[in-house]
Amino acid sequence: MITKSWWLVGLLGLGIAAALPVVGHLIRGEADERCAWDGLGLEPIYQVRIIEETGNAYTFCCLRCAESWLEQRGRQPVRILVTDEASGTEISASQAHYVRSTVATNAVTGNRRHVFRTVEDALKHAEAAHGRRLLGAERPFANKVLSQ
Repeated sequence: MITKSWWLVGLLGLGIAAALPVVGHLIRGEADERCAWDGLGLEPIYQVRIIEETGNAYTFCCLRCAESWLEQRGRQPVRILVTDEASGTEISASQAHYVRSTVATNAVTGNRRHVFRTVEDALKHAEAAHGRRLLGAERPFANKVLSQ
């Protein structure tokens, strides 16, 4: 009789242990969105979103991941949206001002390029972080979009 009760306690314990990850996921809610290139978590002010002709949208943790994904994909997207670091709002990649500085946006990818809506914000960051504004072909996503 004691042997059967130990089996029951053991099975109950295993059932609880197996259910814990599921319960934890349910309590936490939806999983955090991840970078479409490397699976890293997304920092809202550094996000890049690429929209294809099919309407599919892909979100990336930084400029470097988005560029790598585009290069591997081999197709031009319909739209590329970057996030202005000063305000946290999305803007068209073609309208953004970019700065390369000493500040890494992502320690894993090593991306040191930053996005700003205004040239004033870009120059302010460049001065504060020992960087420089990117112009012409240095700009991310140069000639990569079908339409804006």
